[in-house]
Amino acid sequence: RLGHEYTFSSWPCDKITSVMADLERRRSERVVANIPVVASGDSASGAFTEETQTLIVNVQGGLIPLAASVSHGQVLLVRNRRTSEEQACRVVYVGSSSEEKRHFGVTFSGRAPHFWGIPFPPAD
Repeated sequence: RLGHEYTFSSWPCDKITSVMADLERRRSERVVANIPVVASGDSASGAFTEETQTLIVNVQGGLIPLAASVSHGQVLLVRNRRTSEEQACRVVYVGSSSEEKRHFGVTFSGRAPHFWGIPFPPAD
């Protein structure tokens, strides 16, 4: 136990299953967890910095909702608000919209196995 409390998503099970199916090609197990982050980068309307929280995470990255308009392949800076650690991430998935935000899958540009601060189950 790492001393942190985690709030797991309250999404309906079918929505989680759908998103996880979209991310099926990931190389590690996914964990449904709401981890507070700050994402920053450039959008169609200029530079942005946005507080949000993850929906799903894995060792290579995660799924985050953003109001900002970003595109596939774009590089974002993501900061874990619990640890203040930052990682450059590339947008690898542009998903559905929910509550005025769109879901974006991001992958770390470099190795960051402990970025989320939680243990992961072994890969399938």
